[in-house]
Amino acid sequence: MKNGNISHEIQDALNELAPVLWPRAQVCSFSLHPLYGVGVTQDSIQKLPFVFGNSFVEKMKLGWRYFRKLKWLNKDPFSLKAILPKDAIIFFRSNKGGLLVVSHEQNLALKLFFTEEAKSLLEDEIKTLHFLGSTSFAPYTANLVKHGTSKNGGRWVATTFCENSHPLNLEADHDRYLLNHMDQMVMPIMTHFYKAYRVDALDLGQWLKLAHERAQKLNFMEDVKPLFKIIEKESLRFPMYKVLKGQIHHDIHAGNILRDEKRVVIIDWEGSTQGLILIDVFDFLRRVVTHQKSFWHFLGSNVSAPQEVVGIFKFYRQWAQENFEVEIPDGSERLTLFVYVLERIFLLGEKRNINRLKDKSSFEYKAYQTSLNL
Repeated sequence: MKNGNISHEIQDALNELAPVLWPRAQVCSFSLHPLYGVGVTQDSIQKLPFVFGNSFVEKMKLGWRYFRKLKWLNKDPFSLKAILPKDAIIFFRSNKGGLLVVSHEQNLALKLFFTEEAKSLLEDEIKTLHFLGSTSFAPYTANLVKHGTSKNGGRWVATTFCENSHPLNLEADHDRYLLNHMDQMVMPIMTHFYKAYRVDALDLGQWLKLAHERAQKLNFMEDVKPLFKIIEKESLRFPMYKVLKGQIHHDIHAGNILRDEKRVVIIDWEGSTQGLILIDVFDFLRRVVTHQKSFWHFLGSNVSAPQEVVGIFKFYRQWAQENFEVEIPDGSERLTLFVYVLERIFLLGEKRNINRLKDKSSFEYKAYQTSLNL
C-alpha cells in the first residue's frame, strides 16, 4: 500500500471493525492533509493539536519534511471512505501493509496490519500490553482494549488513545533533549516496566558465553570476532563487571514517547524483547554521538570521554545500584559501549534478520571498525 492509494482489503477490514469499535460511526471521507501527511476529515483537522501539538515552528518542520518527499506532487492523491469516527486521523504504514487510526473523542487507537512480519510484531505487542495492564507500569502506556483478526486476514489491536499535545519533536534537538532529560523523564517510568518482569544480573563471562551461542545461531561469528576480542580484553580490567538482562522496549525514541501537560507515556511495544537493559539506556546516547568525532576518538583511544558519555554512564551506574544493587565499575565506559554494540547487533539479527555490520553507515559498523584498531 502506498500513502496515496489505500487497498480495498484495508477499507473492507475497517468497515468490518466499525460495529465492534465505534458502533455509532458513519461513513466518512478522508483526504491527505497537505502539511502533516495524514488522512483527515474536516472534523479531525481540529484534533491535530492533540497529536502533533500546536506549534507553528513544528508545523513548518513537518511541512518541509513532507515537501522533500514530494508528496505535494502526488499524481494519485489519497482518498478514502470508511466507517470511522468523524474526528479520526489516519497514519499510513505502507511498510506494514496497513495503518494506524486514532480518535480523540472515542479515546481509541487502532493498528491494522497485513504483512506477515508486521502481524508477528503486533502479536508481540498484544502479549506485552496484556501483561502490563496488571502492573504498576499500566498508567504509563496505552491500555489494551480489544484485538482480533479481520475476515480478510488483517491483524488488529485497539488501545486507549494517548494525547501528544506537547510532542518531543517540538524541541530544537529532540535527541539531545531526551539524552539530557531521560534520567528524569523516561527512566523513572521505565524502571516500573523492568521491575514488572524478571531482571537477572549476569557476570560478563556468563553473558559472553550466551553471546557466543547467539553468534553461532545467527551465523555472525566471523563478523563479530573483533568485538568479542576487545570486550574480553577490556573485561580483564573489570573482573566484577555485571550486566542486567530483562524485558526491554528496544525502540525508545521521540516518536514513541508521548506527553501532554499531565503525563508522559511510552508506546509502540512491537519490538519489545528480552535483552540487556543498557540497550534502552544507551540508545539515547547513540542518536546524539553517532556523527561526533570526539566520541569515536574516545572509543578508539585513551582520550577523555565526551561529556555526554560521562553523564549517561554516571547515571547508569547510580541507577543500577539503586534499583538492582548492581555495581557497575568506575571507568568501564568503553567496555559498556562495546557490550551495547554487540548486544544491539544480536537483537537486530534475531528480531529483524538484519546484520548491521553490512551497513557501512551504521553505528555498529563504525564501532566494529574502531575495534579492529584496538
